[in-house]
Amino acid sequence: MEEAQKMEFTNVWLECDSTLVCAAFTVMTNVSWMLQNQWNTCLNFCGTIRFRITHIFREGNACADKLTNLGFIHRESFHWYNRLLASLFLEFFMNRYNLPMYRFC
Repeated sequence: MEEAQKMEFTNVWLECDSTLVCAAFTVMTNVSWMLQNQWNTCLNFCGTIRFRITHIFREGNACADKLTNLGFIHRESFHWYNRLLASLFLEFFMNRYNLPMYRFC
């Protein structure tokens, strides 16, 4: 949401596979005290734009899941991608054409 604010987005639809994050936005549950200042800033920003948050299962957006895993590996730095990464092509293709994605544990 900080990046959306920096880029001056006025319409944001956040799809999230975390029910806890979705609940924090929809029923205003408390967040950790360590995040409270950032959280208040986030909520203030959301109140000034057209904002929607929806829950999506991890299998429903394999691209986001793969990017999350990349982010976990590279936690110490922030990356913004303007193009589709070659490593995401299969997941993007499957998502774009509504083809099923399965996750096996």
